[in-house]
Amino acid sequence: TQTLIGTPIVTGEYTLGVLQIHISHDTTLDVTFSPMVYSITINESLGGQTLVRKEGSMYDQAKNVKLGEGDHVSIKMSAQKGYHIQELRVNGVVDNGWKVENVSANDLTEIYYDLGVVTGNISLRVVYAINEYQIQVNVSNQSPNFNTIDVDSNTYGVVSITGYQSDANGLYQGFSHGSNVKFAVTPRTGRGYYIARFEIQYY
Repeated sequence: TQTLIGTPIVTGEYTLGVLQIHISHDTTLDVTFSPMVYSITINESLGGQTLVRKEGSMYDQAKNVKLGEGDHVSIKMSAQKGYHIQELRVNGVVDNGWKVENVSANDLTEIYYDLGVVTGNISLRVVYAINEYQIQVNVSNQSPNFNTIDVDSNTYGVVSITGYQSDANGLYQGFSHGSNVKFAVTPRTGRGYYIARFEIQYY
């Protein structure tokens, strides 16, 4: 019995080799070719889960999926509540093909993405980020006598959010999912104002 001489790319797997023997009698040469087997590894941040599927199978954890040359593979990225999908890297390169146009970042919570045909080992890096929200504060003066005089909100009442600064239009930004928010509502009582209505709308 002779052994193939060559350099394996992994243990027991050769892509090129040379066999040299001296013929002194009838000889049978048996050669078996097997498809290459590739792996897919996923490094993901907290806040979500990434599953893999090759064509003809179900989505599963990457460690349970064995890929062969020519297999078609796709992934399912699912963010937990309060998180969204921020970034995907394939073999170290940022891949933005999964992104959906005209959709806010917070709404990118579940994406099915086709990685195409397998030609080698695949390494994925999926980043899930915590959602950030904004709060719009609107104030109005309902006084029939002073609403044309007390135009600036400081003249009839002030609404603020502790620890945050708004822009000129009363827009506060940078609230992470799960943050505790404290509103301070101060009417100008010396001029006869009080809090007539306090309403919060979620969307």
